[in-house]
Amino acid sequence: MKFLARRKKIVVCEISGYPPDRGSGSETCVRILRVLQAGGLFGDIHVLAQCENSPKTITDGRLIVHRIWRKGSLRSLARVVKELATLRPDIVSFRHGYFFFGGAFFTALFTIVCLGAARVFGSKVCTTMAPVFLPDAITERFMRNRALKGPMKLQRVGLVVTTRLIALLSHRVITVTKEEAVILDQYYARVPKACVIGEGMDESPVIDRIAAKRSLGYSDREKLFMYFGFIEPNKNIETLLKAMAKVRTTRANCKLMIAGGLTPRLEETGRAYLQQLRDIAQQLSIGKDTCISGRYVSEDSLPAYFSACDILVLPYLQQLSFSGVYRRAVGYSKVVIASDAEFFRHEIKPGVNGILFRAGDSHDLAAKMIQLLDDEALYARIEYNVREMARSLSWEQVGKQVQDLFHAGVHHVTSP
Repeated sequence: MKFLARRKKIVVCEISGYPPDRGSGSETCVRILRVLQAGGLFGDIHVLAQCENSPKTITDGRLIVHRIWRKGSLRSLARVVKELATLRPDIVSFRHGYFFFGGAFFTALFTIVCLGAARVFGSKVCTTMAPVFLPDAITERFMRNRALKGPMKLQRVGLVVTTRLIALLSHRVITVTKEEAVILDQYYARVPKACVIGEGMDESPVIDRIAAKRSLGYSDREKLFMYFGFIEPNKNIETLLKAMAKVRTTRANCKLMIAGGLTPRLEETGRAYLQQLRDIAQQLSIGKDTCISGRYVSEDSLPAYFSACDILVLPYLQQLSFSGVYRRAVGYSKVVIASDAEFFRHEIKPGVNGILFRAGDSHDLAAKMIQLLDDEALYARIEYNVREMARSLSWEQVGKQVQDLFHAGVHHVTSP
């Protein structure tokens, strides 16, 4: 392979978010890069990452982080192209999400320009896409919850054009689920491009549940349900509040904690939604039994929150791709009740590694919450299976799959 022979060691360039930034693939990026560093198969690994103020470069051994782009900035896009021209890496690994680099339109522009530049400079391009979905998933509710403006038809056309261009410009596309790979290959790429590499799970540090509950102000006799994640309308938290009110009529020792902050790009909508949730809790007479903080939970505080909760509830109306919160829950061996939205339907086997309820149905959710409270054997079985699942899906395994794909140079796919 000529492109592998150019250098002793392959130079990889990752275009993604990078800690301490949240989102834009940063959490996944740092875990995989740690495995690539430890593997020793690559030379320098460059990360073109988001910056807050002036651009800067940070070097850590063979990992070089160039903080050069800002969301929605054409100037920083030019800096990324210039850096690619300077580096001319063997492999460009790009992480694409609907809003990773700004609004939907700018993210599409940023992605296509970067991938096109990488191809011009002779790099092999591997794009990780999450989520991959069909145009009819863009509904009025989808647009309203994500503050998208303009005609819905235009958003759908933009999705099709962007996804097909990504498939055309990439030598391989990594998807998180098999279902996404099928959508990509059959609807967008028309030729085999997709490689399924799932998200890894962290076996996270667990604190004694009683001690964790007390640290958050709860009694060890109380059963604690928790929602964790960004607070925004498409998370459908109001259904959980209604279900909790029903549960409280027969289970007075139950409490609910809504943990998480507002999505940065939807702060105005989020603040209104947060107040709406507090009003609903008061109207349902569960205000005293429900904590809705609206504050971001730091990494240092995560063990206390996840260790304290007995059951995690994810009531989303829509979940098109992998859920980062679900990944964390598995790492903490949490029993999860989730809606039967797209991703959860494929990932959770009811009664085995979680429980599903009909999305938007507070009666069904309440019934499932009570079922887990009453059936100790079911709860223990799910908890055990989730713990085993976390052990089998380590980030080291995921990183090695990416490493093998990069080392092969994606040469087995014919360039478009």
